[in-house]
Amino acid sequence: MALFSQPAQRPAPQPKQPVSELPGTLPYDDRTLLYSGAGRSPSGHTYVDAAQGAFMELYLAQVNQTGVHFAIARVAGNHALERVRVDAIPGHGVPRIGELLVVGPVSFDDAGRPRARNGWLFNGSNSSAPPPRPRRAMGVFAIQQAPDWGWIDPDDGGPRVFFHVSALRLGCRVDVGDRVSYRLTHPPKGWAAKDVCPAQPSSAGVTRVRRA
Repeated sequence: MALFSQPAQRPAPQPKQPVSELPGTLPYDDRTLLYSGAGRSPSGHTYVDAAQGAFMELYLAQVNQTGVHFAIARVAGNHALERVRVDAIPGHGVPRIGELLVVGPVSFDDAGRPRARNGWLFNGSNSSAPPPRPRRAMGVFAIQQAPDWGWIDPDDGGPRVFFHVSALRLGCRVDVGDRVSYRLTHPPKGWAAKDVCPAQPSSAGVTRVRRA
């Protein structure tokens, strides 16, 4: 496991000079992570959360593949982390090919695939770059939990995407099980679909009509 926790040896550690130009501090929720030194695993770097008394193993990675909901990044010098999944970064969106990131802690799913729980742009900021423009995606209208809203299962296997009837293209109708095309956005409350339209016409389900 790349994540470990233990009591901090000192209540207020000071950040050491990082190697490889890694940031000395990283924002983490409402706290700050401080660079502490080399990590335990190949190419790993230790950051300490002094407020929680915990250490995190983080890595410098470069994005080499990107999708609608997440990107794949490579950690040089660590064979087990050559294809790490990195989800969208708040305020930035899905990382772009070629971008350098600090990622981690890393966990592994049942199939042995690594996934980073957090990602930071290499400059240590999650807010300096504008979010990417909404992209077109495909999926299946999987769940209708109310007459005017439901959930889409994206084709790329990412998390379910919320959509409201107001996000339907004017005149369009969709039913549970329909394949749909949509634009993915990330408002403050999470992923949401906009400009939803069916891949094939449907005569049932939710619909949006122009109000008089």
